[in-house]
This record gives sequence, C-alpha cells and structure tokens, in this order.
Amino acid sequence: MLTPEQRKARARIAGLTAHANGRTNTAAASRAAEARFAEEVREEAANRGEDLGEAEVLRRAAFKRKLFYARLSWASAKARSARAQGRRAGATA
Repeated sequence: MLTPEQRKARARIAGLTAHANGRTNTAAASRAAEARFAEEVREEAANRGEDLGEAEVLRRAAFKRKLFYARLSWASAKARSARAQGRRAGATA
C-alpha cells in the first residue's frame, strides 16, 4: 500500500513522462481556452469602441488567462485556509 506522498510522486512521474514523450492530448483544450480569452478581449474592446490588432488581442488574452488562473489560485487558497481553520477549531472543541 502506498502512502499519499508516494502516490503523488508516482502520479507526477507518470505525468512528466507522458509530456516528455509527447503523449498528451491537451492541445485542443488549450486552443479552445486561448480562443475563449481572445474572444472575451475582442468583445470587451468592441464594447469600449476600440479597434485592436491581432497582436494586441493576443497580448491582452494572455493577461486575461493569467488573471483567470490567479483568481482561481486565490479562491483555492482561501478555501484551503477555511478548511484548515475548521479542522483546528474542531480539534480544540
């Protein structure tokens, strides 16, 4: 029986091996996500009356992607903190 740490290490090795061998199937999903962020940029620019070139759309879309994942990370950290506080409160009760 593997410990949680051993399972995590084994999964990481498997994932890195798949990526190193080029056996991933995330390209379609990555393209769809990038297209979503670019479309959001185009819509927001159109609403503001801006006419953006493709390079500017891609630049802003990259920032929108970073913002999306930063917010996701922030929400995750808050949830983990709340769970930890709940566990600490339960242990002292």
